[in-house]
Amino acid sequence: MEYSISGNAGETLFEAMQRAGIPVESPCGGNGICGKCLVETASDALDIKFAQINAADADTNPGAGDRAELETGQLTFHTALACGTKFWKNGQALIKVEERTIQAVNDSILPLPDGESAFAEKDIEFSKPTLGNTESEMDRIENAIGLHFSAPLQTARCLGSILDADNRSVSAVLQYGATDSCHASVEKERPVALLAAAVDIGTTTVAIRLLDARSDKILGTMAEANTQRWAGADVISRISAAENPQFFARLRDGIRGQIGRMLLELAEMAAKKTEDIRRLVIAGNPTMLHLLAGVNPAGIARAPFVPVFNASFDMPIPEDISEWPFNRNCQIIFIPGISAYVGADIVAGAMACGLHKEKQGSSLFLDLGTNGEMMLFSGGRSWCCSAAAGPAFEGAAIEFGCPSVPDAIDHVAIRQGRISISVLGGGRPIGICGSGILDAVACMLQAGVIDETGRICPSCESLRPEYFIIHRGKPAILLDRTTGISITQDDIRQVQLAKAAVAAGIEILMSESGLHPPEIQKVYLAGGFGSRLDPASAIAIGLLPKAFSGNIQSVGNSSLAGAGIVALRRGTLDVCSELARHCINIELSGRADFIAHFSEAMLFPETTSGL
Repeated sequence: MEYSISGNAGETLFEAMQRAGIPVESPCGGNGICGKCLVETASDALDIKFAQINAADADTNPGAGDRAELETGQLTFHTALACGTKFWKNGQALIKVEERTIQAVNDSILPLPDGESAFAEKDIEFSKPTLGNTESEMDRIENAIGLHFSAPLQTARCLGSILDADNRSVSAVLQYGATDSCHASVEKERPVALLAAAVDIGTTTVAIRLLDARSDKILGTMAEANTQRWAGADVISRISAAENPQFFARLRDGIRGQIGRMLLELAEMAAKKTEDIRRLVIAGNPTMLHLLAGVNPAGIARAPFVPVFNASFDMPIPEDISEWPFNRNCQIIFIPGISAYVGADIVAGAMACGLHKEKQGSSLFLDLGTNGEMMLFSGGRSWCCSAAAGPAFEGAAIEFGCPSVPDAIDHVAIRQGRISISVLGGGRPIGICGSGILDAVACMLQAGVIDETGRICPSCESLRPEYFIIHRGKPAILLDRTTGISITQDDIRQVQLAKAAVAAGIEILMSESGLHPPEIQKVYLAGGFGSRLDPASAIAIGLLPKAFSGNIQSVGNSSLAGAGIVALRRGTLDVCSELARHCINIELSGRADFIAHFSEAMLFPETTSGL
């Protein structure tokens, strides 16, 4: 898309884009490290000589080192890093930013369980009040329904305009929450449609599902890159940005606006109205939920790592967010989390997989995203931890990495000395996503292209010589000749760090529970990365133990599925609360055994090379 923005002298293009709310990829938060904030730009007010583009890329980035000038009345576009391009005077700039939709994950393997609906509809008629009777109109409705309920202020306002001497009938929509608490909204007549929505707010991706509360049908699912990515690829970067009150407000309002816009689009595609959405259930990691609620997340980033809240609660629709397209009676429910880094997304996913029902045997739930969160269930007990894997599995810390968007390389193989790739959607590749990165490292390890230490071995004869290249002065393996997309030596180190953290976390959970990998009967892999990775590749690089082979099941976006279940099924929020309350959280930071396991797992498993 093309944007026009204003900039001040001395301000970087990245800063101007931040102010204007224009999305820009920036895993490092604009610190000039990641090289991902490339944009096409044109303005006589821009000084592109500051753009931190490697000299080796001069052929593909002809604008590097030159000021964008007006040529015969036409603006010339140049490719530059937004964080390294400055306004040398106050002025306007044209920006071209390519935006791609994240691939939504199919959750058909996690069906909606049987049970009572979370909704009930009642038509109520009651007598006129009489002189001396102290019952309020709300009291009369509660007596007519036969239960006590909570009601938003909007319900009281609505009653005041509906009820009079002639009209003594209303329609009530009841929603059952935790411990059978009841939320009620009252209107003149039954709504045309009764909708609910499930939201999963990940650090990288926001996914939303629109649901018909009467038929239990899924009306649509949508996923997008999290609009907060301008502040960095990981939660620590977001928390650091939130220390600035202006940035905190932008992080908060940005995610609120994104949810509202996505719901509007989903409703339009389903020929429904957002005013009919009565229940919004939200899962996500603790930092994302704090920012959405407008709560300072600073305590999550510093020892002893204490969030402001973990328990489930209802969030009122902020009065100042008039553009939120919900019915003002909409109930917004946060699923509970466990700790600062094991959040509602993990609890929702574990519930969706039915792990709380497995009283016999042992199961491991893994969500491999920006962090590696995991829960182990055995004999009615549970343990959890979060391993700081970093954003490599989401493509953020990788030279040519990208999310799971159309035209991302999602699988890699080596056959007869040649590299073959598959691309999401089959188009020209733009980068490589997490599953492709894992495949690339696994097949290179098995072919002897890299050794157990992760070092690229240019003398390896299992891969044709033309695939061994030098990128930015360091060894790399070329994946696609037409685009130059490669796996670099630094990329392999990032994968080693990520897989070592996850592998060490699994070892700690095994140790705490007294179990061994062969005793784990089911391994659930959650998340977009988990749904696309090849389990054989995960085992080949040592991310998962060999004993898990044959027991691994990909479950897609289980967090979104769990939020959908809570949206439609009575009593499931209580299940989530029980899971969160009784799970033993293990803090890995500072543990000597974690450091030992991590160091050992940095090495790849030995393998017989040659393909």
